[in-house]
Amino acid sequence: AELTGMSRAAVSNLSKTLISGGLLASTPDEKDGRSVRLALTALGHDEMVAAFAEQNERENAWASALTEPEQRILVMLLTKLITNRSQFDVRGRN
Repeated sequence: AELTGMSRAAVSNLSKTLISGGLLASTPDEKDGRSVRLALTALGHDEMVAAFAEQNERENAWASALTEPEQRILVMLLTKLITNRSQFDVRGRN
């Protein structure tokens, strides 16, 4: 939950939905009886591959609106933001 910026309840509800949809498998954690381990099922893996391919196509379409020099500038600016992200509370909730 902490990594996503979501509440534990929201992660739990989302996990239940993905498990019931056959995308995730849940197994008890061997070291912590209160926790479970989540893993992609074969269907979940296939869905992730398809989603990443679709997103890649969208990103290529968006980037095609920029010239190559503009794309390099965009990458440079995004890299600068990522490099300095520790200055901002990007996962915090207000």
